[in-house]
Parts: sequence; C-alpha cells; structure tokens
Amino acid sequence: MTEEPLKILVVEDEEDIAHFTCKILEREGFVAFKALDGATALEFFEKEHPHILVLDLDLGYSKIDGIDVLEKIKKEDSSVECIMITRVTEEEMKARVRELGVEVYLNKPLYPADWLPKVHEAAQKVRERG
Repeated sequence: MTEEPLKILVVEDEEDIAHFTCKILEREGFVAFKALDGATALEFFEKEHPHILVLDLDLGYSKIDGIDVLEKIKKEDSSVECIMITRVTEEEMKARVRELGVEVYLNKPLYPADWLPKVHEAAQKVRERG
C-alpha cells in the first residue's frame, strides 16, 4: 500500500518565491499549495487541512500577518507542523512563534538546501503520528 502524499501550504507574499517553493516540494513528492496572503491561507486551511505550513511572518500588505495565520491555524489544529521562513529577525518574534509550537525558524534569504531538510523532518513527524 502506498502512502498518500502529504499536503503542504506555502504562505508567502512574494509570488515568485511561493511558486518556486511549491515546485521544489512537488518534485519531492508532496502536494504543495500556495497562498499569497493571510486570508487566502486561512480559507485554504479550512478547505484542505494541510499537514505542514511553510510560513512567512511578514505577509506584506495582507491584513492578516503570519502570526495571525499561525495562531488561528494552531487553535484549529495544534498538530500542524510549521516551518517559519522570514526576514523578521527580532528575538521577541522568535519567542512568540515558539510559544505557538514552531520549532523551525529560518531567516531569509535561503536556498532549498537550507529549508528542504526541515520540511522532510516535519513530514517524518507527521507520518510517525499517523
């Protein structure tokens, strides 16, 4: 019996980065979706219930920022794995997202070799939980 591919939601306001990230994740065997703003991310989450989030904290002009997205999603499903990829480097912000259960907080700019192993680690956790 083959395993269902895990679903990953990439929440990133820079469309090129979101598209590129999704393409890499799809090549790795994941089902990847992108949301360019917070409201779209929350709508998508309600509809698809992804297993993993790759989330940018600063969502540009979005009325709902990455912290809001994270808080709402974690309230709905605390088991969702989240990898924070952002330019925001304040220690206070890092502490806040860790309180919300984020273990991986990576600073941009990044290459796939920086974040892809973290996605695979998150996927392993999801699979182990069943």
